[in-house]
Amino acid sequence: MNTIVLRQAPLLPVVVGLMAGVLLDARTAVSPAIAVVVATVAAAVLAIDGCRRRLGTALIFLASFGAGWVLHHRAVNGSSDADIARYAADPGVIARVRGRVADEPRLLERSDFEFAEWSYGGERTVFELECSSIQGVNGWLPVSGRIHVSVHEAVLDLQRDDEVEAFGRLSPLRPPGNPGARDWALHSRRRGIRASIACDFALNVRQLDPSLQAGAGRSWTVAAWWSRWQQVLREALFDEGSTYDPDEAGLLQAMVLGQRAGVGRELTAAFVKSGCMHFMAVSGAHLSALVLLVVVVGRLGIWPHRVTAAVIIAFVGFYTLGTDLRYSILRAAVMTVALCLCVLLRRRGTMLNTLSGAAALFILCWPPVVFDVSFQLSFAATCGIGYLTPALAGLEREGWIRFRYPARLRRRDPTGRVLDRLHRFTPLNRARRHVLRWGVRPLLVSLGAWLVTAPIIAWHFHRIQPWGALTSLPAILLVGAIVTGGFLAVLVSLISPTLAWPVKALVSQVDGLLIAFVEWAGDLPGASIAVGQPSVTLVLLYYLSLGALVRAFRTSGALTWDRRGALVEPDHRPSCGWLRGAAALAGCTAVWGVLAEPVLLRGTGALHVTVLSVGRGLATVLELPDGTTVLYDAGSDLPFDAGARILAPFLRWRGIDRIDRVYVSHANLDHYNALPGLIDELRRYGPPDAVGPIVTTPYFALHSPAGSPGAHLLDRLAARGVPVIMMRADQRSWRIGDVRFEYIWPPPDGASLHVNDTSLVLRVTYAGRSVLLTGDIEDEPQLALIERGGIGADVLVLPHHGSVRNSSEAFIWAVDPTICVSSHGRSGNLDRTALPLILSGRQWLNTADAGAVRVTLAAKGVFAGPAR
Repeated sequence: MNTIVLRQAPLLPVVVGLMAGVLLDARTAVSPAIAVVVATVAAAVLAIDGCRRRLGTALIFLASFGAGWVLHHRAVNGSSDADIARYAADPGVIARVRGRVADEPRLLERSDFEFAEWSYGGERTVFELECSSIQGVNGWLPVSGRIHVSVHEAVLDLQRDDEVEAFGRLSPLRPPGNPGARDWALHSRRRGIRASIACDFALNVRQLDPSLQAGAGRSWTVAAWWSRWQQVLREALFDEGSTYDPDEAGLLQAMVLGQRAGVGRELTAAFVKSGCMHFMAVSGAHLSALVLLVVVVGRLGIWPHRVTAAVIIAFVGFYTLGTDLRYSILRAAVMTVALCLCVLLRRRGTMLNTLSGAAALFILCWPPVVFDVSFQLSFAATCGIGYLTPALAGLEREGWIRFRYPARLRRRDPTGRVLDRLHRFTPLNRARRHVLRWGVRPLLVSLGAWLVTAPIIAWHFHRIQPWGALTSLPAILLVGAIVTGGFLAVLVSLISPTLAWPVKALVSQVDGLLIAFVEWAGDLPGASIAVGQPSVTLVLLYYLSLGALVRAFRTSGALTWDRRGALVEPDHRPSCGWLRGAAALAGCTAVWGVLAEPVLLRGTGALHVTVLSVGRGLATVLELPDGTTVLYDAGSDLPFDAGARILAPFLRWRGIDRIDRVYVSHANLDHYNALPGLIDELRRYGPPDAVGPIVTTPYFALHSPAGSPGAHLLDRLAARGVPVIMMRADQRSWRIGDVRFEYIWPPPDGASLHVNDTSLVLRVTYAGRSVLLTGDIEDEPQLALIERGGIGADVLVLPHHGSVRNSSEAFIWAVDPTICVSSHGRSGNLDRTALPLILSGRQWLNTADAGAVRVTLAAKGVFAGPAR
């Protein structure tokens, strides 16, 4: 086995060892000194000839394992004493940092947030700074590392490569406060960003040499040349007379040039729902069209194979530089160039070795690339097509033999080769061959890629597209036509834009047809199913089942060519029945676990209440034992759409694609401004009725005059067709399954109350345990409820985000909770109010410190803690 691996794919143990080292360093806190010892010992033993012959594969794996461990540790954690991260501290220290602008500064506006007019904050400018020095007590100190800079104003005179000085609050990268949200801190560290600095004003960022105009004298830089080449390709694809629809233009630019900035969120969602998202990323399928064009021209010009290979390398290189250099296109480009080099050098290359070499090259250049979703999808899909598809073909062949021939003949000819040749020209076998060539084999290719990438999509996006393998078949024909036509349009436009006009017109029609098909496929029943994030055990079990399937129906080797140049399918090897049974059992267990896990989590006989971390605001998700999901308030004072960025990711993480009911406590912006974004996000990937009725008190409309954010909410809900129900004052309690809801406040005669004092107060009870949701009630309601009595609860979500009023201590004593939760944007360590004193030793959880707080009410008791 050792000799076979080294002969067929000598780079396979290298890439497996590198990935294992990276994963171990990411999941453990073990010192990398151990990795250095392992790599050194393995390399020393590998130098011994006898050991190399016997244990060569294992030693190469161990040496690569140690190298991957060390490289990842250096890339993510840094290794220099002058690392800029050493000067960052929580909640932030005032610092003055100098360095070079490492990317193009971006101006972030609030135009995509429906309540931007009433929200806090304005425009922001963000960029990355390659640090060179930081101001210390005795002068400037040299530092290294990249930081993320955020300026709370527009900075318009800044460009890449400018030398600047930034003054602000230097902070370490913080993990997400809510489960399901993207871990931007970890993502940034894996991109080489070490810390962040927040600047209040544009004047806090100044150029060190004001006489140097932004961008002047830098036309020779690689970044400027790359940007100019991308612009040339865009102009060749879209001339001044182009009449593309915005969606068509964005999609064409993404598929032909690999530049996805122009693709809208709605179109992206349609591709995700239909299972065709992988077509939007330039990959091997796209480069195949370019290579095919070169091969056709080479055949017409009767070029030698080596000349054609050299031309392919040149075209692929120039084309790749015109894209956004994503991992999918880089992987395809590296593999294409490697195979062409094999032709030039007259060497035989295998797909597994070429794929391993490309992956090893990426990992050596930047080890955290292992965790990038595009890297994972690109290599996994290629492996699925190269290895799982032949196994599926072998499975189909064996099924046909079992169906077509009796057991007596199968025992005499296990592979079916003889029987297949004897009956080759029978009508049934002839029909099978045509169906296999034009129907089954394309489906198996699509199915192989879909099966391998499904766990990755479920892990990162919390969704499964059951029809993805089928919808990909018509889509790939349209994509092939678009990509081929787009390449022709670009090539002809570089010569004569007039001659390219008919090609562009045809491509535009096919582009629109693809968009229409994807939107139709995304609306199919069950096109996209929300699932919880699968566990590592289930993912490993699933891939073990695929490995067993490949092993059970494996072929004798890679595809080969006969003397006439025709592609020959290798012989099929029969394998053990127990291995096939194990593959089926493991796969069924993994799939059942992924689909059933959200149902099992919601059916544990408990009520789960999650108070999300939304800054100063309130968003509470109640997961009832029967699977019903209820939302109490959904708002925030953060200057972005909390519905799309916080609530929707949390629900996807929990495998929830529907909110059955939403209670809005009162007409304050920070209690409802996340609703429109949440509705759009759930509908984008789920059913049209993804959000049930919105329930308000009679006083919500009273405190929402024309032009107010409350009136804007009601208009937006009406435009989306979401019903709004007004609670009746005489409905004091109701049940949803085994959970009892009690209407505690406001009273029927509360028209004169302040808007905060009209907050809907609900007590939710299950299994004899209860939680009191209080909105923003202040002194008057609190005193009235104290006098009324009967408001006891085990858990209290503190009124008005935990602010202390004159009545706060008496109100907490009247409720007498064991657990108190405050939804605040300010850390409790910095809050100088008397709240910790009046809580009298009760368990207190603040979302600014703990992140999202999860409370579980069950018959065994009440449990609370951070949800992350």
